[in-house]
Amino acid sequence: MSAVTAHGFAVEALPGWEIRIFRRPAAGEVAAAPADGPPAPPGETTHPVVHCSTVPMPTDIGDFGSSGVERLGPDDAFVVVFDYGPGSVGKPLFARKGMPRVLETADFDPNMLQRTVLGQAGYQAFFTESGRACCLYVVLGAYGNRRRVVPRVNALLASLTITPPDRSTGAPVPPATVLAALEADPDHTRFVRMLVVAGLAGSCTGPGPITVFAPTDVALARVPDVGAIEADLERAARTVRAHLVAAAVDLATVTPASPLTVTTIDGFTTTCTTDGTTPRFAGIALDPVRIPAGNGGVHPLDGLRAVPA
Repeated sequence: MSAVTAHGFAVEALPGWEIRIFRRPAAGEVAAAPADGPPAPPGETTHPVVHCSTVPMPTDIGDFGSSGVERLGPDDAFVVVFDYGPGSVGKPLFARKGMPRVLETADFDPNMLQRTVLGQAGYQAFFTESGRACCLYVVLGAYGNRRRVVPRVNALLASLTITPPDRSTGAPVPPATVLAALEADPDHTRFVRMLVVAGLAGSCTGPGPITVFAPTDVALARVPDVGAIEADLERAARTVRAHLVAAAVDLATVTPASPLTVTTIDGFTTTCTTDGTTPRFAGIALDPVRIPAGNGGVHPLDGLRAVPA
């Protein structure tokens, strides 16, 4: 059974559950994936959140279920794990070690709801696991059906894992722009030169989001006429534009049965596909590991997308 994984959380995709793991980007930050949603207002701190529901969740659902728990039926449940961030680790509220994974029917109380909905009941616990200070919040659609629904919640909780945050002192801070990310990567010196000479550096330094499918130096060295492309500024510009997408591209959504159509900044569409092993952009193999930047990201590409001469 596959798991939904993001931001240091993983939950098995059990039948009957819809799962979303996200962190809204802070003001001025570009989301790592569309599921993370729009940026928060300036000055607001954002946190990783796990949402698991037996009913479809609206796109505007609040961190603790506002605008979503009202949809629960009598046999439904909604589960939240909210990470309060490193500043909360060690505080008395989070003294409990480990997330509760076996709940009892007696643990639920109509008075434990963040927002009271007639007939529903809630459970809440604060804890620390894997060096992360979190809250577990569970809503049952009907207090009277808790004996039937709580076992389903426990099965879900048993599959949920929490990994430690990356606190390695040598971890680099993501560059502010995609251009800076490319300039810092020794595998993309030739594409950066092409991008700058073509006058398109500004496309990679704006507010974004911008995703660059960037041919590596090794890939460009295999292109027979790359020298002619670089010498022709108009052709170089067309070639570079064919590799820039003014959107955050989430390759996690691409499956063999569900390719992703993207539009490059020259206005033409192409597809991201996969055979289940190798993801591709316009038929060219790419590295699924995204190089992050403050206004988007880079996917190294193992070739050059052909454009008319």
